[in-house]
Amino acid sequence: MSKGGARNRSGPAPDPTSGRSDRRGVKPTALPSEGYRGEIPAWPLPKRSAYIVGRDEGGKPVRQYDSDETEAIAERELTLWGWAWRTPQAAAWAMPSES
Repeated sequence: MSKGGARNRSGPAPDPTSGRSDRRGVKPTALPSEGYRGEIPAWPLPKRSAYIVGRDEGGKPVRQYDSDETEAIAERELTLWGWAWRTPQAAAWAMPSES
């Protein structure tokens, strides 16, 4: 008979105060409740292009570049990027990785 059912690896989260967690290097980190105040990194992705899709007189699909929508998307992405980097979670993103 099999054990564990559909979630055989589920269970409680590791106890950060246990000796095993210490050996594995699991340590809780308090994040600043006021959010991250460091430098916001540059947007890492290329600008996306927006297109209006329609059909010509013959019924063939046609794509036309939409510069206004392309700029609106880029502006919104930067706004959300800035917001995300002011949250407490951003302090964890800014921490140096150990790998």
